[in-house]
Amino acid sequence: MFIDIDYSKCTGCQRCETICSYVNTGIISRSLSRIKIRKNEKKGIFSPVVCRHCDKPKCVEVCPTKALKKDKNTGIVRLDKGKCIGCRLCVKNCPFDAMDFDGEFPFKCELCDGDPECVKACSVGALKLIKETNISNGF
Repeated sequence: MFIDIDYSKCTGCQRCETICSYVNTGIISRSLSRIKIRKNEKKGIFSPVVCRHCDKPKCVEVCPTKALKKDKNTGIVRLDKGKCIGCRLCVKNCPFDAMDFDGEFPFKCELCDGDPECVKACSVGALKLIKETNISNGF
């Protein structure tokens, strides 16, 4: 399961970031969103960035405490905060820059347990949930 992005449709409205931060933290804050809209001001291009829940996630591979795990049934990569030591190796090694750190723990998209609010909030259809459980890292 992962979010497919049609970059040609993204308008940069940031509704996905707003709803994501609110659903996950109770606060509307782009910096706490699990999806990020990157902007290329010169070209007028907006690029959503979100965890791809890779088939062989680098974040899972580098975690020294096994705090990150890929669910075999859903394909969702999840963080167990009880095991996390905050070393940020997962953040540094994500090839898609889809993880952040809140000062204590890394955070990333966990697909709202299979019903992502960002997809529902995207009025232009730039985001779509794909239910396949395996996706290549793109390399």
